Amino acid sequence: MYCIICSGKPLAEPFLNGVMVLLSFIPPLCRLPALCLLAASAAFCQDIGREIVGKAKAAAVYIEVKHAFPLTGEEVPTSGSGYFISARGHVVTNYHVIQPSLAVYNISFPAPVSSIRVVKNSGTAEHRSFSARVLFADEENDLAVLSTGASAAPHLAFGAPEKLFETAPMWILGYPFGEAFSVIERGPEITVSKGAVSALRHDERGALTSIQIDAAVNPGNSGGPVIDGRGMLVGTVRNILGTSRVNLAVPVGYLTKLVSNATLDKPLPDSCSLDLSIEPSDARLFVDWEARGGVSREGCAVATGWHTLCIAKTGFESWVKKLSCIESVSESVALRPWLDLPLLLGPAGAGRAAAGAPVAPGPPGRQATALLAESFDDAQRLKEWEQYTGGTDKRTWFIENGKLHQFESDEVLHAVYLGDTSWSDYAMSARMRIKDQHDDSRAGLVVRENADGFYLFRVHKETDKAQLAYHCKQPFGWFILDEKKLGMDIGDGWYDATVVVQGDRIACYLQNKLVFSARPHYSSRGRIGFYSVESKASFDSLVVSALAPSPAVSADGAAAPRLVSFWFSDFFTPKSTWWHAYTSASDTPSPWYFGDNGCAQVHTDNVSRSMEFTRYLLGDFSLNLLVSLGDGTADASFAVGCRKSGDEAATVRFSKKDGTLVLESTRSGGKRTLKKRALPSDIFGNTSRLVLTVRGNSLLLENANGPLLSYTGKHLPDAPGRLAFTTQGVRAVLHQINVSSPATSQ
Repeated sequence: MYCIICSGKPLAEPFLNGVMVLLSFIPPLCRLPALCLLAASAAFCQDIGREIVGKAKAAAVYIEVKHAFPLTGEEVPTSGSGYFISARGHVVTNYHVIQPSLAVYNISFPAPVSSIRVVKNSGTAEHRSFSARVLFADEENDLAVLSTGASAAPHLAFGAPEKLFETAPMWILGYPFGEAFSVIERGPEITVSKGAVSALRHDERGALTSIQIDAAVNPGNSGGPVIDGRGMLVGTVRNILGTSRVNLAVPVGYLTKLVSNATLDKPLPDSCSLDLSIEPSDARLFVDWEARGGVSREGCAVATGWHTLCIAKTGFESWVKKLSCIESVSESVALRPWLDLPLLLGPAGAGRAAAGAPVAPGPPGRQATALLAESFDDAQRLKEWEQYTGGTDKRTWFIENGKLHQFESDEVLHAVYLGDTSWSDYAMSARMRIKDQHDDSRAGLVVRENADGFYLFRVHKETDKAQLAYHCKQPFGWFILDEKKLGMDIGDGWYDATVVVQGDRIACYLQNKLVFSARPHYSSRGRIGFYSVESKASFDSLVVSALAPSPAVSADGAAAPRLVSFWFSDFFTPKSTWWHAYTSASDTPSPWYFGDNGCAQVHTDNVSRSMEFTRYLLGDFSLNLLVSLGDGTADASFAVGCRKSGDEAATVRFSKKDGTLVLESTRSGGKRTLKKRALPSDIFGNTSRLVLTVRGNSLLLENANGPLLSYTGKHLPDAPGRLAFTTQGVRAVLHQINVSSPATSQ
């Protein structure tokens, strides 16, 4: 019995029956050569035709991008592939092709585009170049749409990726290795590679997220089209995993969504009107980080295309947004005032509830009117709920056997939210179980979740400890408001848990016993949810019951809980809008250059430029900072300031001019040098990790080699204040900060 396989897929049974009949008339010694010939013919029937290849090649383009990179002052060229999707010359490519990240001090920064060139029929005598600009972008799915102005452009028609299946043949077109294959001045010739679908990757909702293909993909193929045997577009080449043949493409469905509201059949103007209604009205506008002055309601003109807009004003957090400016844009922007929430740890026991203070209400009966009741018997319901995994929307929860489960057992926060953000006074009850047993397995209930953060009642399995915490989403971190030993072993069984929020009161119960009762002030309304870290937690029997608003609280009521400890971290991304950057001479907003995981100050002139953290006022704290400094000028300096309020601050300054490390105190308009040490030789022109701990009237600065400077005395500012960084005459890159209470700094 013979079996013929073509491209990994068995041929149809009628064809095989016909083959067997033919083989019966062929002498035995000739059957194998005949079989090979038939197999080759069958394989050829699945090859793409010359005409289809010709049309696809005519639609594919070579893309050259040049970037004026401010961190190094050089022009950086990159290249990739793309393809036409409209007769008016709209081109699709990867977002990272036109906005690649360049590594400086081991941190990737987006390189601003100075020019984009699209080459049609590259490598042939009919080659033609067009200047292009970005119109739309989808950073998450790595897609960008360009406008070239080309007319009557041959373009690809969209296919149906939902009809794809594993082993289905497909072809990718592109320009691997770019200029390495250039033909004199014509540019590189196109490469067409055949492959097959290796896998179709879906998300938890069943939506197709990526197409895995085994065709040959190399640097330069990024952004090229993936077509099926009919020449229909099914995806866009995205990335290569290592040196394997595991390559991924973005399904065409994401491109369909990106251009669904775009008008691709008419010409676009060179500029459009940007009409912003801003509060406060005297805030400054920056377009692509270039200052455009104040904005009136009449608006201003900007070049049509993809822009980064930033609005900043002293006393307010910045507003940053990337968007397509096509024809006209109208936005209403209300800047958020600085929060200025103090994080000063008081003496032990401070802030506890006063004797005789009102006690939070007990758990409501299950017969109360429910805002929400969930038995977790419908797995499809989970598709409607938001998941939050380490700051992303990765989905790690599932419903099975009437229970909600979280399947990861790593150190990353896993949360899922449901309900309504308008909810204010309610009680949430559910059963929970911690399955895994790690050093810090923990799980709990989430209440009053909103865009800023949420309250959390969580249980630690290994320590048999409970905590009442507030999780801050931006910047990512925690405030531990209270904690205590439970006096019971947390085993593998199920535990009844309830959290009651009513006005400014919050109470937490485990097994119907009161664990915490406090009056924190971080959040007044929000959804409910579940939380799991290193625990593979499970939950069931959820009931959320409405409560009447709490009555006014008298002055002798329970105080706010003491802050047991706090921690937060910032990686300096473009979403880090809580930094106020300015030139010291005028306090004029002057945004630093934010990348994917770091921010940079690129000037080496003699102007002092500062950046302050506006979200919290810090009193006692420990700061862990990873920073890279260039060689700088002879007068270069870098400073870290703390407890900065008005004209008061404590500042640690690294000064290249006199080779010193200086601790200065500014109070009541006067400046005092408190301590001076020799400058470490590895600070400038290097990457350093600095740890600054401030506790009461003491300050300690350390690096990887040990203590650099210490001080104890009466001249440090007493009140909590802002954290700040200042540069002068040196390029600096801030990679990451971790800030915590001194008690938890290790």
